[in-house]
Amino acid sequence: MIASLDRLLLKILGSVLWTSVVRGLILLVLSGSVALAWFGLDRVLGLERLLRDKDSERAGLANEIQELEKFCNGEEAKRTEARFKEAQSRLFAGQEERDGWLRIVKGKGTALAFQTGVQFSEARAPARPDLTLRQATIVLQPVPAGRSNLPVNERLLGFLKTLLIGRQRVDIVGLSVATGPASIRSATVVVELWSQDPK
Repeated sequence: MIASLDRLLLKILGSVLWTSVVRGLILLVLSGSVALAWFGLDRVLGLERLLRDKDSERAGLANEIQELEKFCNGEEAKRTEARFKEAQSRLFAGQEERDGWLRIVKGKGTALAFQTGVQFSEARAPARPDLTLRQATIVLQPVPAGRSNLPVNERLLGFLKTLLIGRQRVDIVGLSVATGPASIRSATVVVELWSQDPK
């Protein structure tokens, strides 16, 4: 009887143990499925959020394009092209034209009774490879009286005006004047010259 009771007890324990293992495996599979579904849903929601952000970005760009198209018409394009051609025509057309400008500047300085010296710096290349920007330093020293009846300051202003009147674009970026007891001893003018190198 004890032996049959032991067998019955072993049988019951084996059955309970087996049931517990099966239930544990089912619970493990079920919790793994829930975790997988949770992470999958989280990823889908993240992608949906990203897609929504991209859609709003795309809509903003489309609105911006429509606004630009509203303002850009054929007449405006022609005006812009004309302004571009006019600005391009004001560029120096290489070394020969710059040398011609240099001779004219020295001649204007001499005509206004200045001893004129010009020093060019190294060329710099701005954003476009066919453009060159050179800086020139012009040093003016008044020659002794007798060659001009105008005061030195008026002659200097006249020289500066002549720099800006020409066909080419000349930007005055610096001016320094050294004065003496009664008048101007020297003036230094720094200008920038834009050139378009011939192709």
